[in-house]
Amino acid sequence: MNANLKHTTDPATEAAPAADQPPPLPGEFKMLALADLVRNPDNIRDESNPDPGVVVNLKTYGITALLLPFLVTPTPEGGHLLVDGHDRLLAVCEAAKARPDLTHVPAIIRPDLTARKDQVVAMLRTGVQRRALTPVEE
Repeated sequence: MNANLKHTTDPATEAAPAADQPPPLPGEFKMLALADLVRNPDNIRDESNPDPGVVVNLKTYGITALLLPFLVTPTPEGGHLLVDGHDRLLAVCEAAKARPDLTHVPAIIRPDLTARKDQVVAMLRTGVQRRALTPVEE
């Protein structure tokens, strides 16, 4: 196939996704500057702590050691509010003290999570899969 050829389709004739296929999630994967991330004041966890093992991996291997992207939503000020990844953010910030090259992190930007209730639901869905919530947090 010629690499210079571009495949284009006419939206009017493009086939609809199969009924058994879920719709695509809204959002975009992007590397974001640490300075643009804002901790969520509505974090459902009472405390966040950097995982020492993650910190060591980040110091040793850099950002490639972080296998799970942050989940964020845009803020009106132009930054990104953290929805999932508070402990990971603390780990990156801790490791960045020894690795000045840790300036950007992988993130999934979800514009559909700007409402507080949607953020809390997303935190509950992702949080209970990692570490059990205390009864008060739940």
